[in-house]
Amino acid sequence: MVVESAENDAKIISMHFGTMVFPNSKKLERDYFSNNDVIAKIGKTVRDFQLEKIKIFSASGEIVYSSDQRDIGKLNQKDYFREIVKKGNTYSKVVEKGTKTLEDRMVTSDVVEIYTPLMQSGAFYGAFEIYHDITSKKEKLNNLLFRSMYILSALAFIGLIAVVLFLFNTSKISLERLRQEEALQEGEETYRTLFENSPVGIGVADQKGNLLLFNEAMLQAGEYSTTDIQNFGNNVAELYYDPMQREEALKRFREDGFLKDFSVKFKRKDGSHYDALLSLTAIHFKGQPSIQAIVQDVSAQKRLEAELEHLSYHDSLTGVANRRNFDQNLDLELRRLARLDKPISLIMCDIDFFKAYNDTYGHQAGDKCLKAVGDVLKGSTKRAGDLAARYGGEEFTILLPMTDTENALKIAEKIQRDIYSIKIPHKKSEVSNFVTLSYGIATLFQLTGTSPDHLVELADKALYRAKHEGRNMIIIS
Repeated sequence: MVVESAENDAKIISMHFGTMVFPNSKKLERDYFSNNDVIAKIGKTVRDFQLEKIKIFSASGEIVYSSDQRDIGKLNQKDYFREIVKKGNTYSKVVEKGTKTLEDRMVTSDVVEIYTPLMQSGAFYGAFEIYHDITSKKEKLNNLLFRSMYILSALAFIGLIAVVLFLFNTSKISLERLRQEEALQEGEETYRTLFENSPVGIGVADQKGNLLLFNEAMLQAGEYSTTDIQNFGNNVAELYYDPMQREEALKRFREDGFLKDFSVKFKRKDGSHYDALLSLTAIHFKGQPSIQAIVQDVSAQKRLEAELEHLSYHDSLTGVANRRNFDQNLDLELRRLARLDKPISLIMCDIDFFKAYNDTYGHQAGDKCLKAVGDVLKGSTKRAGDLAARYGGEEFTILLPMTDTENALKIAEKIQRDIYSIKIPHKKSEVSNFVTLSYGIATLFQLTGTSPDHLVELADKALYRAKHEGRNMIIIS
């Protein structure tokens, strides 16, 4: 179970890493990984996901990047790499502590070693390998199994008492009743121990929705005290963030006789909410029909999913949308606006003499410059559909749905003024003492049958003219 979970985690990390770092690359070479931005992305991913090691392979199997510099330049000619990875398939192996990896390296902890191919239009152009440490997961599972052993032993002991009582049924009725009462008492005590120490919230309510019993985990999830529950009359409905979700949960419970892992939002004491999975079971409590609820707080998992989703669609350095996000939004907006018969505009801009800036001030200063430009561009996108994106290197785009040329020009002029106002020094610029941008604008009015590449090509040609006619200017296609 822990191995399957760890492999799934490693594959999720691998897919997000691939889309974040190499969304459009077609050729992987060593020089690519000398780029400051690429190295920063790789380093952040390794730290965020606590990876033990990472390698990146070119299409030939050569190691073009590794967290262990001694690996760079080596060639992977193993069968699994040729027959599985190069054919576009993910390959993983669990390596136990004290054994060797696929690359004949002895490991000092339990890891999942996974290879993920990088594909472009069905063609293999590289792969990367990560080592994902699963030692802590195995330890947690072993601890859980160790605790479960004692609980199961207690339950087995109760069963044994019941068997003994049954054997004396015909001759010792009074003794049977005594033993049954003791067994029932012990069973109740065992249940209460499990109930009170459960890591998930458990509650029991009557059929009118009054809470009869609840454990500490349920209180902690909503940051309540016992007094808080009593103050709202032990009414279960007060715990739900959205009353409609409670109605839907009860409807399904009545139809099926049970409810399992229903996604719901519960209310915290401060009025905020947390995400949970709700399961309901019909039981008898103190002689009356009741409902037992199990509430599993999944807020941390939801936050991780949201973070991974954000990372896969945004540039990690500047915080604006990445190329993948831009491509998807451009395609969607072209189809939407074609139906509405509305125009779309695109601004492409490029930092003037950025290589000279990096050479003069260093790559850290270059990163700060890129981030400052990204902040200005994000501030220029006021409407819901507008999108600022990092297109590649020092090149950015601003997608403007339902915007004609005149209004696109006004936005570009405002960006130009805002960039000048932050006054980033650039003594190697040939057009100013501060950082400037060149801009190309393209607008399409007839969108039916238009491809995304056409709009990008028009804006790119206008940007090319702006750069070759003096820079720090705006050209309209």
